[in-house]
Amino acid sequence: MFKLNPSDPAVVTTSLFCYHLLLRFFPKGFRNEYGYQMVQVFRDCCLSTYRRSGLKGMLPFWAHTLFDWLKILIEERSNQETEMSGNKLIRLSGWGLMVGPLAAGGWFLGIIGLGLALGWQEIPYFMILPMLFALLGLSLIGFLLQSDATTPALTKVNKVEQL
Repeated sequence: MFKLNPSDPAVVTTSLFCYHLLLRFFPKGFRNEYGYQMVQVFRDCCLSTYRRSGLKGMLPFWAHTLFDWLKILIEERSNQETEMSGNKLIRLSGWGLMVGPLAAGGWFLGIIGLGLALGWQEIPYFMILPMLFALLGLSLIGFLLQSDATTPALTKVNKVEQL
């Protein structure tokens, strides 16, 4: 990315090495686009600070650099786009609709089983069965969404939505 200059003071060379390590936390596209210029500016500022204030000036310089690095890192990571096609979103939603209701139904049946084991006298089945059927229905919808995500009809719909 940037060649070290052998005439630079050791503290500047060490700082550049550390800064190179910090840049690895940025997304690759950001590093490729701005990394070289960032290292150049850092080196110039580092040399200027060292010449002006010596070793004691490097601590505030690094404090400012780390604050700036963290701020930019958070911005870049939060702005980093997540690529997800409509097809993938439908598939993942289908899995969520399949697994979520089945897990909730299993938990619900587990509570009922625990209640029976503890000697509950009355279990309101007229309330339980519709809820279990609703959860099963959601799971079935999820299965259909997940399995239909690969069909040509949905692919055509996704292409129309992208236009």
